[in-house]
Amino acid sequence: MFKKAENITELNIGSTGGIQVFTIPRLNPKTFDTETTNKFKELSPKIGLLKNLRVVDLSWNDFVILPNEFYTLHRLEELELSFNYNFDLQGERSKIALLKKLKGLYLVGIKFNSFPEELLRLDLESLQLGNFNLRVDEAFIQRISSFVNLKELYLTDVNMDELPHNLDKLPALEKLDIRYSSLKEVRGVINSLKKLKQLKVIYLSGLPLPLEEVNLLLDVLPGVTVISD
Repeated sequence: MFKKAENITELNIGSTGGIQVFTIPRLNPKTFDTETTNKFKELSPKIGLLKNLRVVDLSWNDFVILPNEFYTLHRLEELELSFNYNFDLQGERSKIALLKKLKGLYLVGIKFNSFPEELLRLDLESLQLGNFNLRVDEAFIQRISSFVNLKELYLTDVNMDELPHNLDKLPALEKLDIRYSSLKEVRGVINSLKKLKQLKVIYLSGLPLPLEEVNLLLDVLPGVTVISD
């Protein structure tokens, strides 16, 4: 549509009523230098004009904060902020909580030690987290158990030696992704996993997990697809 889009400095999109998806092109870290490639650092306040936005993908950029106008997008259902490594979640958390219709929140690569209490006001169905500062234990699961409709939980590259025993506090869970953590065994939480009646898929790739542990999951969870190396 725009053969020389790289030269465009301003785009007048006219009527904005029908726009529902806003994406900054995702940059593949395998094909570009993350230290030298230009990334977006600021989002225009005019983003607030796109009142019908449902999905916003800002991943792989260098946003620290978003304009206040962004948080007036009250129809927003999915917000992808992953790999904005300097994003100030501490400062922005109360504003994100204003997006009451948000169902999917993706924060991989954004560092924090404890899941922000303000975000627990949301009714999330999909949550993606990934930073080794985050300790995933029973206290963490108890904290996010307020997401009673949570269907997808991604905990990649987190600080987790064992699966929390209270995973059944997330009864709607269908997909559990725990790739690239330090998890070494799952035997102790079999009973908890069995109670997740909606569970369909577990991702285990990149774990220092013995084959017998993977086979155990296959045996005791016959209706669940287990994906590993």
